[in-house]
Amino acid sequence: MSSYLKSLLVFCSFFFLSLSLNAVDTDVIIGKVVCGYQGWFNCYNDGSPVDSWRHWAIGQYQSNTPNPSPNYVSFEIYPDISIYPPAVLHQTALANFPDGRAAELFSSYPEATIDKHFELMAKHNIDGAALQRFISETFNPVFK
Repeated sequence: MSSYLKSLLVFCSFFFLSLSLNAVDTDVIIGKVVCGYQGWFNCYNDGSPVDSWRHWAIGQYQSNTPNPSPNYVSFEIYPDISIYPPAVLHQTALANFPDGRAAELFSSYPEATIDKHFELMAKHNIDGAALQRFISETFNPVFK
């Protein structure tokens, strides 16, 4: 088995074990609720090697073009950003909310975002997460 696959298995096991606030019996999958986890939303200047609005807007890697704005979004439903700490939110070119709050989006890159997602999964009795990754991206140095 390649070192990459071993690392990926260890990574997946870590996520599965660390998901629940209560101990989960990882010897048995029967009776467990496991979901796929895709932490793939990036923002420009989020510190990630992708450094773009990946999955929020169609654009180039390591570029702020296009910043999510009217007619330049690749998502259908605006997320509830009130659950995220300010450090993981990034300003867009979308109009402010009616109450004046900035139209920001979260980055999946910071650990605080991943922690929040797994906290929510544990709160809703999800026992584990299967990390999902597209094979084509494993050949792109931006995603390694």
